[in-house]
Amino acid sequence: QKVYREIRLQTAYSLLMSGNMSVTEVAYAAGFVSPSHFGHSFVNEFGFSPNSIRRSRSHGDYARS
Repeated sequence: QKVYREIRLQTAYSLLMSGNMSVTEVAYAAGFVSPSHFGHSFVNEFGFSPNSIRRSRSHGDYARS
C-alpha cells in the first residue's frame, strides 16, 4: 500500500509540474479520494504543499531538491 501511495504521489507531482490541472483535479487523477488527504500525503512525502508548486511555477522559480 505504501508503494502504491508513493507511485500516486509521484504521478501527482509530475502532473503538477507539467500540466495546467488544478490541485483538486490532480488529486483525483492520481487516485486520491479526497483532495484534503492528497494534500496531507503530499506534504508528508515531499515536505511542501502541492499549492506551492503552482505558486512557484507561475513565477518560474521552482526546482525540486
